[in-house]
Amino acid sequence: MFPKNYNDAMKRIICAIDTKDIEVANRIISEIDSKVIIKLGLEFYTSFGFAGISKLKKYNKKIKIFLDLKFHDIPNTVAQAVHSCVLNIQPHMLTLHASGGSKMLNAAVNNVAKIEKEEGIVKPLILAVTVFTSLSASHMLDLGWKDKVLDQVLNYA
Repeated sequence: MFPKNYNDAMKRIICAIDTKDIEVANRIISEIDSKVIIKLGLEFYTSFGFAGISKLKKYNKKIKIFLDLKFHDIPNTVAQAVHSCVLNIQPHMLTLHASGGSKMLNAAVNNVAKIEKEEGIVKPLILAVTVFTSLSASHMLDLGWKDKVLDQVLNYA
């Protein structure tokens, strides 16, 4: 019935749940395969926080959360925010914004490694967002970036 590589394919699917309606989110999660990764962003998080994510996890205990908050602040603040998220949510993946710089990125990564070692929590995959897809070349010039979008992506990467 399913393709031979069905399980591998399902592990690569990410379902974005961009809603302020927790019942809609619950309904989506209850109807999809538990191998699918659920992306929750700012819209969901600012509406429901840790409690809302915990509620979703109760509906589907096998759920994998991709927490897409694109953390960007001074290194210590981001490291502590990531620390709270990892302890409270145990996300499968989370995002930082690369424009925070290498010190910020390293502080977060090192803090997660420390949590894994001390708490035995599986560390999430940490992704660095480089340039928002909504930024055009003219937007980048407005921000003072002289490079082309692709060059800026490569610089941050």
